[in-house]
Amino acid sequence: MFESIITFIESGDVLSFFIKAFAIVMLFLYFFYALIFIRQIQVMKKILTLADGGSLLALAYFQMIAVIVLLVYAVLIL
Repeated sequence: MFESIITFIESGDVLSFFIKAFAIVMLFLYFFYALIFIRQIQVMKKILTLADGGSLLALAYFQMIAVIVLLVYAVLIL
């Protein structure tokens, strides 16, 4: 068991592993940010009268779709 860990550390993949793990964690945080952003827009639309034609909410959903695609890509590829 320890031999495989030592081999992993000596191979130089440790930095690469931490960079990939950091990227996936940041994408999860960005996913939660996008969820909160959508909720804020929905609450704002209830309180204020906006003549945006739904473009803000459409952009927020586009952002959410982009985050999901990037997250799936990162988990599968990285």
